[in-house]
Amino acid sequence: MKLIIGIGNHLPWFKNTHHNIGHMFIDYITNQNIKTNTIIKTPHSKIYPTERFIYIKNRTSINNSYRSIVECKKKYNIDNKNIYILYDDFSLNLGEFKIRTRDSTSNHNGIKPVYEKIGNGFTRILIGTNKPGSKPNARRVLFKFTQSEKNELLKVFKGIALQFK
Repeated sequence: MKLIIGIGNHLPWFKNTHHNIGHMFIDYITNQNIKTNTIIKTPHSKIYPTERFIYIKNRTSINNSYRSIVECKKKYNIDNKNIYILYDDFSLNLGEFKIRTRDSTSNHNGIKPVYEKIGNGFTRILIGTNKPGSKPNARRVLFKFTQSEKNELLKVFKGIALQFK
């Protein structure tokens, strides 16, 4: 069993923002792959269980997403090697993603507390949000994606989803 966790901010005004790219991926993959109506809501998580994967969106701020991760790790008794956390990375261009197994926070405030709470050994999937040719800008995390950017994200999400076949 693997935990696939897309972190973001749960409040409605963050919907479709760069900081919510992890949630957007979970929406994409659950719409493609879930053949059950089972959705479990807890104080910290929205959980979509399947036979091989447990897809999760945190129901907290992105900086408190560790609560969802800790909660689900314990609930399903999952080793860190079977945890995959997806989130935005403004140092990568839109249309790019990187899979990292090496331990590093990449200066992302949503990931730093995860290391403090569960330790090392999980996989991070960084999804680019920067405009090609632009200087990385931390404020862009609150920008909403344009329709053409959403179309580009669908291609990225398809590539990432192949990792979980």
